[in-house]
Amino acid sequence: MTERTVGIVGAGQIVRDIHLPVLLGLPGVRVAWIADAAPERARALGRDYGIHAVAGAASPGQLPPADVALLGIPAHAREGYLRAFAERGTAVLAEKPFAIGAHDHERFAALFPEHRLACGYMRRFYRSTTILRRTVAARPFGALLALGVAEGGRAAKSGFDTTFQDRASAHGGGVLWAIGCHLLDLALHLTDASAFEIVSKDVVFDADTDREATATLDLQGVPTRFCVSWLGPQEDRVTLEFERASVSAGLSPDSAVLAMLRDGSRLALGLDAEERLAATTSYQAFHLEWREFLDGVERGTPSRISASTSLLTTRLVDALLAREPA
Repeated sequence: MTERTVGIVGAGQIVRDIHLPVLLGLPGVRVAWIADAAPERARALGRDYGIHAVAGAASPGQLPPADVALLGIPAHAREGYLRAFAERGTAVLAEKPFAIGAHDHERFAALFPEHRLACGYMRRFYRSTTILRRTVAARPFGALLALGVAEGGRAAKSGFDTTFQDRASAHGGGVLWAIGCHLLDLALHLTDASAFEIVSKDVVFDADTDREATATLDLQGVPTRFCVSWLGPQEDRVTLEFERASVSAGLSPDSAVLAMLRDGSRLALGLDAEERLAATTSYQAFHLEWREFLDGVERGTPSRISASTSLLTTRLVDALLAREPA
């Protein structure tokens, strides 16, 4: 097996707690270096794991070579790195959101072949997501009539260091970019929608930072209720209404998927024997996204998290954040 080297830009929480342990456990992968705008943070993480830390706050063009790069830095600071890596032929997996706004998303995606650029919407690899998506496609309970997704609470986690949660939405702060984009991506992924319409929306702003967003959407004929909030608790659940059953699951990787049939009986849904591996923990989800992305880079085939596949998610967040004219 050919060894693939990975360079990491960003030494924050999501890298420290999940990406780095997952990468160190992947066969045929060597983490070659780590860099951060705060060099002491990169040095501390490098020291803990025996990884070379880039001295100083290196500019994109000064970073050491690597086959693949992880961008674990805020989306508004990525352009220079994406351009440098594209020029070198380095594949990139970026944490979500891929870019702040659809215009940048399209510009950055155009720099790379589709199979060499990914955005980490890892909920696509959850066991529950796999079951729900197959249930929509296979129609064992008839057609999908409606969808509801909700997440939040006063202590809802974003996966980012907390300093980014209070940034203006234009710089990647706020609840929609922090956790709402995951929820919207899940809704689009389940319905396989290629277009959306916002029927109504209500976004609560604190100056330039969004704290709560509720909306009624039309995802190509599927009425969808959406709510994400840092102001109060939500169901943290996805619910699908079919012709002959209501199917729901929690948002955790190991959530059970339950169907309530119209006659009142309950049914637990599981994976089909032929379906691919699916994650029941966050670490498994990150493992699967990295493995599929790296395999796709080697074979020249796009993965489920190719950056091109989340452009509609970015467009939907854009549309929800757009303020009505005064």
